Amino acid sequence: MAASAPRKLGLKSRSASKEEPHLKALRIATGILKRTLKDNLYDQKECAKESDKLDSMKASSSEPHDIAKQEEILAECTASLERSRDKIVPATAELTALVTAVSGDDMESKQYVAAAEVLASAT
Repeated sequence: MAASAPRKLGLKSRSASKEEPHLKALRIATGILKRTLKDNLYDQKECAKESDKLDSMKASSSEPHDIAKQEEILAECTASLERSRDKIVPATAELTALVTAVSGDDMESKQYVAAAEVLASAT
């Protein structure tokens, strides 16, 4: 049997994928803000769902213990929503600072374009 050529796994070598530090920071900050906004949206939906559930429990005259537990769940959900809102402000500020520092050819990079889109959706 003839020896076959080694398979390529599609992995890039570390030296081939060097990225400029400021573009890497821009990409990371964009990801952080994007994830924070996604978490916030999920928390808003969850709080609305839990609030509706509490309202329906009160309307159907559920057990007081069950209503108290649902109020605890709603309080936890609200606290989670506040934490996610508190994370948006510094993430937005960091990404804004990085975007304003970009100049020249970097303004056409995919990292810059993605950062600008995420910032637009955050405001």
